[in-house]
Parts: sequence; structure tokens; C-alpha cells
Amino acid sequence: MLLVKKITQDDIKNVVTLQKEIISLLKEKSWFCPACPNELEEIINYTGHAIGLYFDALLIGYATIVYCSRDNQLSKIYGISNKHKPLTAILDDVAILSRYRGKQYQLLLWNYIALHFCSQTKFLLASIHPDNIASLKNAFYYNMTIISQRKMYNGVPRYILLKRL
Repeated sequence: MLLVKKITQDDIKNVVTLQKEIISLLKEKSWFCPACPNELEEIINYTGHAIGLYFDALLIGYATIVYCSRDNQLSKIYGISNKHKPLTAILDDVAILSRYRGKQYQLLLWNYIALHFCSQTKFLLASIHPDNIASLKNAFYYNMTIISQRKMYNGVPRYILLKRL
């Protein structure tokens, strides 16, 4: 049975273990630049929310949302103006174990976030590596559009995608 629930500080260790497993199986490691434990703690406690996707009791994926009004550094990385910060949030991390991919769980997590945490949000942003075709397809299915491309996270190119809520 699938279950989506908020991630707490007690879950951070399991998220880090999940991140390591996901990265170890990627052909191209630069496609995923996950939040470190301190960043996850900051998201959980102040700048946004983190949710986990569980299959039975096993954490198989997670996603984070960060509100631009609460995170100046991420707002600068994305180029968000002060005027738009209160209206904008970033779908920062989303990751699913490889054996559970292809079931649109990324979309499930994005929809859950939009439904539960975006009542004051007008714009959702995400960044996806240009060669990550599966995530780009999910983003387009989610009605996101590419608005720019920039180098992020150690100079790796990323598309910036926008969804208007």
C-alpha cells in the first residue's frame, strides 16, 4: 500500500540513505543534487515541507518544496525577484527509487504538494537536467513549461520549469 506523509527530523537519516541509494544507481550523477541533511532540516523546520512516499513501511521516494519568501539563497539561484518571492515556491528535490520508477510517482508527489502546501502560491518552479527525459516528460504532463536554462549546482546545466497555479 502507498502512503504519502510529511517527513520529520526523525526521518532525515532515512532520506539520506535513500538519496545515496538513488545516486549510486544513476548513470549520470549530476542529474540529481539532493539537499544535504542540514538543508533538509532547514526545509522541514522553516523554509518549506518535505514529504515521503512509502510502499508499505519502506521509504521509496521523497519530495521537497521551498517557499521563496523564506529562502533567499534559493531565490537568487532561480533569479526570483522580490516582487514574486511571496507568490513562488520551488519543487526542489524529487526522487524515486529506480525499481519504482515509471509509475508516475513523481507526479503523485508534485500533486500532493500542490494540494496540501500551495494555497498561497501562484508559481511553482523546478529545475531538471536537460538529458533527464523521464522527469521532463513528467514536468510537461504536469503542465510545466521551460522558461530558461541556466547552470546550477556545480555549473551543471538545468532547465528551469514553471507551472502557474
